[in-house]
Amino acid sequence: MVVYVVLTEGYGEKPIRVRLVDAEESRPPIFESDTLVSFPDPLTAMEVVFPCSNVTFPEPGEYRVQLFGAGEFLREHRLDLSLVEDAD
Repeated sequence: MVVYVVLTEGYGEKPIRVRLVDAEESRPPIFESDTLVSFPDPLTAMEVVFPCSNVTFPEPGEYRVQLFGAGEFLREHRLDLSLVEDAD
């Protein structure tokens, strides 16, 4: 799994965090990663890739990919995970 984001309107070097959590955040994050992004100017679109290795979801259900910039919540994307049975 990979999380890809494009960021603009940043000033200087900013910490960026991505988290993958269950919808109620009742468990620790399934995945969490931090990086620093250096914005040369606010109009530059900065592409950031977070490779998520060995991600294991504990059960089907709703999960959230959350993005934070400089410690502030920026946005989240909902994932609905279902179990698919083999057709054999």
